[in-house]
Amino acid sequence: MEAIKRQMSDTQKGIDNIVNVIVETGSSALSDKLKELERRKAELEYALNDTQKQMLKMQVDENKLKSAFKKRKKCSVLVH
Repeated sequence: MEAIKRQMSDTQKGIDNIVNVIVETGSSALSDKLKELERRKAELEYALNDTQKQMLKMQVDENKLKSAFKKRKKCSVLVH
């Protein structure tokens, strides 16, 4: 996630720089580059959101974990 956030920050800096130059010069080449950076930023935002969702799914609820251990322990005691 940190790598994605760093890339997003770098991409935003590039966007900001290009916008400033476009305002001053009206460059169409820079407008194309701006569109490319904005598309990249959208991809990174999607990747970040997806990564965050995956991390939430992977989190283990402490109470569920304790309950599972208790059930396992009871089964072990009954078998012996």
